Parts: sequence; structure tokens; C-alpha cells
Amino acid sequence: MVSRNKTARDLARGRRRSFVKRWYDRALQCKDPYDRFFCLWIALVAAAQRRRTLTGIPFREIYADREKVLEYFECNTSIIYDILLKNKSKLTFLASRKGLRFGQPVLDTRSLRLRRILADFASHYLEGLPIGEEALVEAFAEILNKIRINLFQGLDREDLELLKVVNPLLKEILRRCEFVQPSGEIRRLIRSC
Repeated sequence: MVSRNKTARDLARGRRRSFVKRWYDRALQCKDPYDRFFCLWIALVAAAQRRRTLTGIPFREIYADREKVLEYFECNTSIIYDILLKNKSKLTFLASRKGLRFGQPVLDTRSLRLRRILADFASHYLEGLPIGEEALVEAFAEILNKIRINLFQGLDREDLELLKVVNPLLKEILRRCEFVQPSGEIRRLIRSC
């Protein structure tokens, strides 16, 4: 008799791998930045779910995409941090932004916790204040999630400006963390955090 965990891991190696790949490839083909972002987001959430399944610890059903993405970023901190270091000008642009409604750093939010994270992110890039590797990676994950939420609430010209910055970064994160080659198969070494 095959155990349920073995079956889930086999599924994660096979079908989920191809699911991540299909959405990543769709993103590469999209001309529209909104479509590209959502294709990359779906690939990211699927990759997070796949990583969890391969480790034998599935997410509880109540886990939202945000929690999955935050954990995925945490487990891939060194790779993502390296990508962020190489894209300082893009991140400085994000840090210099103010939300259109309330003028908060980067994006407007009602969450006090997220306001603090975004303020620390902005202070790091604009004032040189130190921020830890994990905190920087978490801040970027939170920015991606907040952009996703804002897009669901309605398209805005400021969203297009953000997507032009974050889409290449999100694409590179997926490429590096999943070892995705646009014309090839996903090659993934499972890392557990």
C-alpha cells in the first residue's frame, strides 16, 4: 500500500512541477504587465505549495497565499537577498514611492505592522539605515502581496509603474529558486528551512 505522503510527494515532483513551469512560461509570454504579474504570482504560490509538500509538511487549508509566499521567501532567503542586492536601483525606486492616498512609504496600508515594515524598507534604501537580510526579504514579499491585493481592488496607473519594477524581480526569484530555464524543465533541489 502506498502512503498518502509518498503519493503527495510524487504529485509535487511531477504535476506540480509542470504546473509551476506552465505558469512561469505563460508569464514570459505575456505582454501585459498585469497578466504577467498574476501568472508569476500563481507560479510562486504553486512553488511554495510544492516545496512544502516535498518536505512532507503540507500547508493547512487555512493558510492564505501571503503565508505561503512569506515562508517560501524565508526558505530561499539567501537567493532572494542576492537578487535584491543586485537590483538596488529598482528597490530604491520602490522605497522612494509614496502611496497616493495617504502618502505612506512605498504603498498605503491600514496595517500598522506592514507600515513599519515598509518604513524600515524605505529607510534602508533612502537613508542607509541597516536592515537584516531576513527583514529585507520579508519586506519584499510583503510588497508583492500588497501589490496583489491592490490589483484585485482595481487597476491604477501607479500599479503599472510598480509592476514594471517588480515583475522582473519576481521572474528572477522564480528562475533562481526553482532553477527554471524558460525553454527547459524545472530542476529543483529541495531545501528545507
